[in-house]
Amino acid sequence: MSGISTALLIEDNPGDARLLKELLAEEPAAPFRIICVDRLQRGLELLSTEKIDVLLLDLSLPDSHGLETFAKAYAHAPKVPIIVLTGNDDHALALLAVKAGAQDFLFKGKLDRELLIRSMQYSIERKRYQEQLEHQANYDVLTGLPNRNLLQDRLKRAVFAQRDARPIAVVFIDLDHFKFINDSLGHTQGDSFDVLSHRPAPVQASWLGYAGTTAAPFVDYLIADRIVAPDAGGFSEKLAWLPNCFFPSDTVRNLGKLPSRAQAGLPQDAFVFCCFNNTWKITEPVFAAWMRLLAQIPQSVLWLKQAGEKTKENLVRSARDRGIDPDRLVFATPAPLDVHLVRHQLADLFLDTLPYNAHATACDALWAGLPVLTQRGTAFAGRVAASLLTAAGLPELITETAQEYEALALALARDPARLKALREKLATNRATAPLFDTPRLARDLEAAYRAMLAAAVQR
Repeated sequence: MSGISTALLIEDNPGDARLLKELLAEEPAAPFRIICVDRLQRGLELLSTEKIDVLLLDLSLPDSHGLETFAKAYAHAPKVPIIVLTGNDDHALALLAVKAGAQDFLFKGKLDRELLIRSMQYSIERKRYQEQLEHQANYDVLTGLPNRNLLQDRLKRAVFAQRDARPIAVVFIDLDHFKFINDSLGHTQGDSFDVLSHRPAPVQASWLGYAGTTAAPFVDYLIADRIVAPDAGGFSEKLAWLPNCFFPSDTVRNLGKLPSRAQAGLPQDAFVFCCFNNTWKITEPVFAAWMRLLAQIPQSVLWLKQAGEKTKENLVRSARDRGIDPDRLVFATPAPLDVHLVRHQLADLFLDTLPYNAHATACDALWAGLPVLTQRGTAFAGRVAASLLTAAGLPELITETAQEYEALALALARDPARLKALREKLATNRATAPLFDTPRLARDLEAAYRAMLAAAVQR
């Protein structure tokens, strides 16, 4: 947008009107000139006689109030972008106005110049863009969305305008006719439930970010597979089962230059048990089993993810209490991703945790060529490694009990030929196994999306 634009302010509070005018006049080169009136009727008259580029509309006026105020202004000048002004406690009213056609909303108690100017510029551009969209867009048969370039442009503009992203996100999703939302956060930090709870899309699904049911009435589906979620009765959502593993593996990542064991702080001739899971996944029973393995394989070490000082103290003390020299615990130093991935090849066997398995960490190990030993748990989070191993073509590394897990780890540590055969099988499967076939996963996801949307249409 270039040049000076004309803004019409309809605001009956003299203090608020003065503040807005001062904000727009802080710089000599202010991009807007502002016309102020204090009655809706007078504003409507000016909309008919003046070239107005953007309307700032208070929703509480002496001659009109609430959503009716917006409706009158919108009906009188539908091509003029409208920004509604409300008090700080009128959140619901502001959202209703935006859903009815306003371009944005502002809380009068939280205004600054940058926010005001950006909202006005954005509103003008978005209104212009919507008019172009009516003529230009070719809609996708599946989603009803505009073509990819226009959609990307629209989303960029929406992101640019965000200050309080979550409430307005609901409005943009609703206005822009999204048919499907795939949430990848679940009950994790920064979750999207305050958006999803407004039901902005007909079909809402959870996938990947949270290993379990959301128990949320506004999440329709959980995308999973039959290994991690064999029983639909344990989930509030309907299950959308993928034919192979639900978990994606990034197969375009490069492996760096392999360091020596000495460079990694590992003994040259030791058998290296490895677990790069977050240390909070290491439970007392799992750690006890690992210590028993170290006791029975004298020339062995346990290679762990770098831990905080307190965690390291606890692990070292626990090892010592079980008669294991703490020096046999080796903590990996931080490394660039490509180096971290390739250094998995210095280990002999990855030991998984329970009740919370390795997820992305197991993918890293398998992609780098390191066999992963797991015990299948009873809950989603404890069955992910079993799903990964099945999709990698190594189901023989899935155990069902703690005793089987420990016994197989011990047997593999004592049988180099068997372990070598597993590594070779994993290397061969890298080219064909479903776990490493990202295009296949994309097709499976697309098929699941289509099925969910089709079911929604039939309801």
